[in-house]
Amino acid sequence: ATRKRTTKTTYITLNAGATANVGATYTVSFGAVFPGDEVATGWTVNWGDGTPATMLPSDATMATHTYTTVGTYTVVASVTDANDTYDSTGKSVVALGALILVLEGVRS
Repeated sequence: ATRKRTTKTTYITLNAGATANVGATYTVSFGAVFPGDEVATGWTVNWGDGTPATMLPSDATMATHTYTTVGTYTVVASVTDANDTYDSTGKSVVALGALILVLEGVRS
């Protein structure tokens, strides 16, 4: 049977910072509240940068990732129950590179 995939902002919360530093650990947290007797069976976090999604157990509440390239990405957390997969609303994150300050012509 094919699982139904739905964006459910009322079921899933995704907390993600607006910026990340390239080469540093970036952390998101998430949770789900299901109506009725549905129970989470697992989580997936898609980081939006083309790397494989992070697969997590049903009791996970956070995930970490390291961006390797400067850019703007959309993070989505998905929770699966026995029948369906529910996606959070995507959160935009800007991965920033190191700031290099170059001073030319400075004389003491």
